[in-house]
Amino acid sequence: MNLSAYITKMIMQICPIEGLSMGASDDKSTWRFSFASDATSEQKQAAQDYIDNLVLDASLMETIRKIDRDQKFSSDLLYNKNYKDYLLTNPGVTFSEFMDYLETLL
Repeated sequence: MNLSAYITKMIMQICPIEGLSMGASDDKSTWRFSFASDATSEQKQAAQDYIDNLVLDASLMETIRKIDRDQKFSSDLLYNKNYKDYLLTNPGVTFSEFMDYLETLL
């Protein structure tokens, strides 16, 4: 998942859109939405507020990296088996937390 895909996913939870165009990924003033025809004014404003308040920093990029990692490995049978085994002694741990733990071992 890249920044554009992440932003699109987050915005679609707030407001129906048909797409997002990012001129420069580090310059939010170059980003443009194609709102769906059924998007309300309130939804459009909420989407713009989300973008206005979004902080483009290392933390966001790390979040995107982890989402990508988790999506990549969540369908892998070996990782799923090891995750289920890990849950036996660590109940309630999410798959992402399990993957964070594995990264500490590397």
